[in-house]
Amino acid sequence: NRRKNFFLLLVVLVSSAMLQAQNISVSGIVKDVTGEPLPGVNIMEKGTTNGTITDVDGKFTLSVKGTNAVLTVSFVGYASQEVSVKGKRNLDVTLKEDTELLDEVVVVGYATQKKATVAAAVSSVNNKDLARSTSTSAANALVGKVSGITARQKSGQPGTSTNLEIRNMGTPLYVIDGIMKDETAFNALDIHDIENVSILKDGAAAIYGVKAANGVVLITTKTGKKGQKPQINLNAHMGWQGWTKYPELLNAYQWKWGNYMKQANDGNLTGADNIANAKADLEKWRTGYYNPATGEDYRGYDWKGNFVSNAAPQYYVNANISGGTEKTDYYISVGHIDQDAVFKEYNYNRTNLQANFNMQLTDNLKVGFQTLGKIEQNVNPALPGGDDYFQMRNSIFNLIPTMRPYANDNPDYLNYISPTHDGARNMAAYTIDNAGKHQKDFRTIQLSANLEYKTPLPGLTAKGLLSYYYETLHQTDNEKSWNEYRYDPATQEYKVASTKTDTYRGDMRNHKVEMMGQFTLNYDRIFAKDHHVTAVAGFEFFKEDRKDLNVWQTPVENPFVENITTNANNNVSNSVRTITTASFIFRAGYSYKEKYILDFAGRYDASWRFLPGNQWGFFPSVSGAWRL
Repeated sequence: NRRKNFFLLLVVLVSSAMLQAQNISVSGIVKDVTGEPLPGVNIMEKGTTNGTITDVDGKFTLSVKGTNAVLTVSFVGYASQEVSVKGKRNLDVTLKEDTELLDEVVVVGYATQKKATVAAAVSSVNNKDLARSTSTSAANALVGKVSGITARQKSGQPGTSTNLEIRNMGTPLYVIDGIMKDETAFNALDIHDIENVSILKDGAAAIYGVKAANGVVLITTKTGKKGQKPQINLNAHMGWQGWTKYPELLNAYQWKWGNYMKQANDGNLTGADNIANAKADLEKWRTGYYNPATGEDYRGYDWKGNFVSNAAPQYYVNANISGGTEKTDYYISVGHIDQDAVFKEYNYNRTNLQANFNMQLTDNLKVGFQTLGKIEQNVNPALPGGDDYFQMRNSIFNLIPTMRPYANDNPDYLNYISPTHDGARNMAAYTIDNAGKHQKDFRTIQLSANLEYKTPLPGLTAKGLLSYYYETLHQTDNEKSWNEYRYDPATQEYKVASTKTDTYRGDMRNHKVEMMGQFTLNYDRIFAKDHHVTAVAGFEFFKEDRKDLNVWQTPVENPFVENITTNANNNVSNSVRTITTASFIFRAGYSYKEKYILDFAGRYDASWRFLPGNQWGFFPSVSGAWRL
């Protein structure tokens, strides 16, 4: 009996140990204290490298070892939590804001406030969190670091960026160092030049008026520190990119087998001879039979494997220097990024320049100057249609695996492949040398000056900002013609089977000049230690002048000269546009012991887009908070 009891006890212990070591799947959702799902939250099994992140709905699924596993849940700006599984399969986790961050100063629109005194929906991300990313754009670096932000990247073409939306409302307004810009300007910033990003949601964005209907992204770039010795920083990385997912395509044998099955199911493959011939044909495709003498070629071709790289290179380098004296500070940065696509001859490169200077002229007067510039270039083969990258990607999916790129495998003769229903053609023809070249050069420069004066009235500061921006875009397209051939084994001749005749040559030049001016009075004062009063009032104007000139020729008369010559086939499009806006802004806030908070904000906007009498609109907001 003792042996029997000992054996039963041993079985129970082993079974329990096996149960503890068995992997189980745990799912859950992570929210903030308001109940809003948090995307991009890190979920790690404690003591291991096993982990995942939450999706856009705050949900996650993770396989953990045993029922006693502990999950570490962490997210930027929130206090980390350890959650014990304890046999649970579904977890509901609520993250609270890190109390140490309540003293953090955030940008809220024409002013800064302690995070503890912000009543509206404002989120922020600092440089340390952004710099961890190896992304080519600021938007990509921001993905997963802020709640309420959704991100969509529609293309893998070099230089394309993620489209950000706040609460799925559409493209937000971007404000860089107090200057209203667009998504393109934001994504052109070097992420190592960004000091802080604040996200204004809902009513918090009202102070930016009609342009802020979808929320506001406020970006503050880096500056030096007074009294700091020169510091030189070098950041660099190199990596390789590839598609994470793509449909598995049929090989030649599978494609032929599927077509024969379709014929059989449709009742079109009947008779012993026809069926026998089909089986013999399939066997040749299965074995890849090839006879150069007779021209019989049953070798399939993997278009994706031969034209899509699994390791497209990308490199980035940034060098900056910062420092200051007792009354000045400076920050100067130069960065460069070079990115290839998974297709050959598709390249994007960008060089950034950032320079910020500040001088304390007197105890009450400070001035600053900023230069922000970039040189950007896209180069790729010039293909028919508006999206050259899509043409390549689309061709892979639709080209038949029984056809090969070169007639008789001779790279001097493109094989003729009948265009499919969507126009996919021989990808071997899609090179700069054969199809022509598309090149887009984009250059921008922005100069701004700001002034800050502390008035004799305690707490009252006057600020002024003037900005000049110049942009030039030069795009050239040269879509050439080419021949495609069939090879005749009997005569050993290459015969022209098709000629691409839809040629195009275009030259587009766009120029844009923007002027922006801003004047504000800022009041910030604490009375009797507990009563904190803030206010902002000001005026802002904006003007944009744009000129576009587009000249193109189709069909092209002289394919050997890469200029648009005088010809009846020439077309010209020329446009001029001027945009003007004016605005009055205000904000007033009150905080009692940083516990009871009330904030009013609004903007009185005028736009050229509306008829006289309807050009002005008022956009107010009110927010309050009671910190428990």
